[in-house]
Amino acid sequence: MRGLKQPYRRAGAGAGSPVAAQPSRLPRETSASPAMLEFLAWVSSRPRTYAETMEAWQTSCPRNSVWEDALHEDLIQLEHGSGSAMGEAGVRLTRYGEATITVTAGATGI
Repeated sequence: MRGLKQPYRRAGAGAGSPVAAQPSRLPRETSASPAMLEFLAWVSSRPRTYAETMEAWQTSCPRNSVWEDALHEDLIQLEHGSGSAMGEAGVRLTRYGEATITVTAGATGI
């Protein structure tokens, strides 16, 4: 069909993968707030659990929604073990979260 573009693929996404047809995204250096960058660096510094992350970062302030924003922007993910409690789930950066840190560090010379 003319005029239709082929779907973009994330590296490692096979044809049957649910992410295969999603456009690849690269973060822009201006897209992450200082609070978001601090949060992403904190998550990446060592393995974190959901319980630990909520204790350190949960807030009821609608102006400081770094946890919710990071989930919504696909910067972090939860990794559940079979039969494990929610509090024991791991919190990890996604490829986009890692790229956000890399792009920002490169732009600021860190």
